[in-house]
Amino acid sequence: MPKRLNEAVLNPDEPDSSLTESDPSNFDTTTSINGKENTVHVFVNTLHYYPSYNIPPTSGGVIIYLKKDSLADFEYVIEPLKFGMLPVWMKPHDPQAVKRGTGYGPQYSREVQQNQAKYFNCRKETISQPKTMWNSAKNTRCVVPAQGYFEWKTDKKDKTPYFVHLKSSPLMFFAGLYSHNYHYNDTEMVPEDLEYFSSFAILTGPGKGKGSNDLLWLHSRKPIVLQPNSPEWFDWLDPNREFDNRLLESALNTDTNPGYDDVGSYVVAKSIGNTQNKGPEVLKEEKVKQKSIGLFFLLPKKVKEEVKPEKHEDRDIKKEVVEGRQIKKEEETNDEGELKNLKDQKIKQDHEWPRKRKAEPESKVNGPESIAKRVRQEHQGSEYTMGYRRNESEDDNDSEDD
Repeated sequence: MPKRLNEAVLNPDEPDSSLTESDPSNFDTTTSINGKENTVHVFVNTLHYYPSYNIPPTSGGVIIYLKKDSLADFEYVIEPLKFGMLPVWMKPHDPQAVKRGTGYGPQYSREVQQNQAKYFNCRKETISQPKTMWNSAKNTRCVVPAQGYFEWKTDKKDKTPYFVHLKSSPLMFFAGLYSHNYHYNDTEMVPEDLEYFSSFAILTGPGKGKGSNDLLWLHSRKPIVLQPNSPEWFDWLDPNREFDNRLLESALNTDTNPGYDDVGSYVVAKSIGNTQNKGPEVLKEEKVKQKSIGLFFLLPKKVKEEVKPEKHEDRDIKKEVVEGRQIKKEEETNDEGELKNLKDQKIKQDHEWPRKRKAEPESKVNGPESIAKRVRQEHQGSEYTMGYRRNESEDDNDSEDD
């Protein structure tokens, strides 16, 4: 990081200029600002830092700030710390640890990370208020170096991740606030070789702006960028300056901020949503599939399908089916008619039989035996006739049946 700081801030016009290393934590060089040569000392606060290309809240990051009372004209401090503010007044209460895979993190990690997840971004509109939790950090201001930042563009049906960066500089610098909390020194949250729990937050402002400052197409908010060695840069980092609202229009300007002059962006893979992906591959540009040119033209309205005329074969088949139904119906009708004719014929015969017997010559009816036989036959015929009629009409109740 000291080398990158020299290339992007201290000597951007002469990146190969001398940067003397006294030890792994101390570096010296000179820089020219407004025609005046200044001595610069760079101090690396701790070496406990592992670079990452994907830093979500509660993960490790790096900040840069100016130290008071230095023998050099400027003394920059590079400090690895956690992304997400733990205010200086916060005290440990709950020793519960965060679960990590099959194990657990250090004690008090749960409450610390809960606070960090709430306070990783500080709104420009909020810091200007007299009563706010950010009051304790207004005078501990820093910049956050990064190659850029990821932002998700939300459409109606999908979200697309973009990587926002500067085209002509290897680093962007976001305005930030930091906190050194000493209350957790006796917990597992602070390693033995560190003096305090260090954390930071990034300042954000409205996405709307003029020219290159307008990032509203991407998101309603944007991190506030500071241009190295500009008046706004030193106004924000000056450790001897108390915070005042004039900084809102200078260092925290989001409308005409020169820090956005060379901003660019491109689509990246959605895999950046997985915080386990921390390698340089997450910065690779994702090829966006182009829509077919035909989709740019209006498609003709759908026309109702015309009823196709039936083929002769289809009509013949339907005709056969209809005729088949008619034939079957006619057969059923004929069967019923024949049955009815048979019944009517039988009834007619039963009625005519006594009259035929009466019409026979008396010579054939001689003696008591013939008379009895005739009465018996007449009785049988009458019984059959009434029975048939009774079955044919249920409302017919003849007392002679009893």
